[in-house]
Amino acid sequence: MGPHTAVVITGASRGFGRAVAVAMAREWVCQLTLMLVARSSESLQETAAMLLRERSKTEGIEMPMDQSMAVSVAAVDLRNLEETEAWAKQAVDKLKGLAPDRIILVNNAGTIGGLGCIQEIESIKEMQTEMDLNVTSAMYITAAFARKFGAPRADRLHAEENGHAGAAAGGMGMPPAPPRPQTFIINVSSLAAREPFQSWGMYCAGKAAREIFHAALAKEQAHCDSFYVLNYAPGPMDTAMQAEIRNSEATFQPLREASTQAFEDGNLVRPEDSANKLLQLIEDAEFISGSHLDFYDDMPGDEEDGEEEEEEEDEEDEAEEEEGETKEEPANTSPRTSLSS
Repeated sequence: MGPHTAVVITGASRGFGRAVAVAMAREWVCQLTLMLVARSSESLQETAAMLLRERSKTEGIEMPMDQSMAVSVAAVDLRNLEETEAWAKQAVDKLKGLAPDRIILVNNAGTIGGLGCIQEIESIKEMQTEMDLNVTSAMYITAAFARKFGAPRADRLHAEENGHAGAAAGGMGMPPAPPRPQTFIINVSSLAAREPFQSWGMYCAGKAAREIFHAALAKEQAHCDSFYVLNYAPGPMDTAMQAEIRNSEATFQPLREASTQAFEDGNLVRPEDSANKLLQLIEDAEFISGSHLDFYDDMPGDEEDGEEEEEEEDEEDEAEEEEGETKEEPANTSPRTSLSS
């Protein structure tokens, strides 16, 4: 069995959050503690039942089922900030008490919100509710995890004064830092965090705010070798959110048409495929903390191979041009070019 891994997944009642939970139950033979969070208790229970079914099929587990995986659900309305704060404090305290070897937060909950042009926004209350879910609650949950499992500011200041290695090893008369669990903070991001999409103004703003917040956290924890932050864009997935985009008349028409075309052509990403890629990113832990990675991006570590292939292709192109031949580039039909992750 691998290390004891404790995971918190927000928005685990459906879509990508559910897919990540199912993939972990199916693929990871380590001792697992899964805490599932969403607004719908009934849907969370359905996810929990799926995990148990998947776990029973997993090979290589050397302990009884009830010891290999523990699943708990928490029906929390993440639009309610007081409720979110109370739950987050309890959750990190519980995780700390479990003393796992690895802790993972998948900050996934969110909503596409009110679609439409910015000039059509009328209710400040509706704006605030959307931001409370997409931004404030996500940021607070991350902050609670960083407070409990990140390296304290004193370690960072010492590292800046005496060198990164000095803080980890003790050095300069300072006692060694206590062992900390390997911690992964996964912010489920989007292409909309980096590019503006008409009729998605509020959603883009929320995703951009979350991404820069998590990138800042990565810099603050850069001296902690066991703390990882990743902004992961799972791609335009075949979920309820994409259905809402293509079915809403408020969606900017070209985006609506692109979403519909991708759905009809079967080009939307399957949530389980994107979940499997995220698990591999966590297992490899080769990404730069705080970076943005998309489902369509190469895996970290594959860049060198890609560069070599590009060099070979360039040489081939040059040779063909010398012979008077040219290659026609295929049209880019990837949904990534027209749809947000």
